[in-house]
Amino acid sequence: FADLVRWLATAARRAGVTHYEVWNEASALGHWSDDMATLIELHRVSYETVKAVDPAMQVLGGCTHSWTFDFLRAFAEAGGGQHCDGLSVHGYTYQPEDYKDQFDQLDAITRHCANGRDSFKAYVTEIGFRYPAFSLENQAKFLVLYTLEAASRGNIGAMLWFRFTNPRQEILSGYRQNSSTGYALVGHGGSYCRPALAAYRWTERLLQHFDVVAEGPANDRLYHLRINGTPRALARFRPSGGPMPTAAGWRLFDACGTPLETPTDLTFAIAPDALGLMS
Repeated sequence: FADLVRWLATAARRAGVTHYEVWNEASALGHWSDDMATLIELHRVSYETVKAVDPAMQVLGGCTHSWTFDFLRAFAEAGGGQHCDGLSVHGYTYQPEDYKDQFDQLDAITRHCANGRDSFKAYVTEIGFRYPAFSLENQAKFLVLYTLEAASRGNIGAMLWFRFTNPRQEILSGYRQNSSTGYALVGHGGSYCRPALAAYRWTERLLQHFDVVAEGPANDRLYHLRINGTPRALARFRPSGGPMPTAAGWRLFDACGTPLETPTDLTFAIAPDALGLMS
């Protein structure tokens, strides 16, 4: 196995890869069929081998298929954090209302694994909300919400949306990972663009210019979007709706960057002098 990892890490370094994920969704039934002790040994061999090839490459461990905290806690308690530079999580869920608690638990486990290492972070290496289980509007909204929450946390290294476009001709019924219409922002061959594509572009522009600080409970979460420490925009997730705490002249937008007259459950408000950054 070390020979295999050495070959992979060597090819990855030549290709410019900076992060190596040890195992895909080991928490999922059938993806890892051995015990935790053997998984930790697999991480040890992988970590030492990758670092021998490229000490700068970041090795991510504990990869889950969802917010599987019992698995992550067992990985942490077994010493898994000693054999990686960060945790990897796949953030799929059918309980998006639990987003704050999910990040709170991930924070605690990440701190335990870090053992004082400031560079040790958690990486959400896949996240998506599959259509039609979620409406196209909710798919976009929850991708933005989870990304805002990740950006407000100090120990999240990445938030990767799954997936941008489908690589194969799509099927119209059932689910197959490489040919289903479920997650894609853009259809195969550019056959469609979903609201999530607009949400992606909008969120990417926001995070280019603003730092994010969050406050409040999950059902009334306020994100302060700051430039040099000064709030110049806000985002509020409030399923019950209600007014935005903004100054005169601030403009309202939804999760896709569409102008609003009245707030929705996820609303952005941007100061006039900051709007030019978004053009």
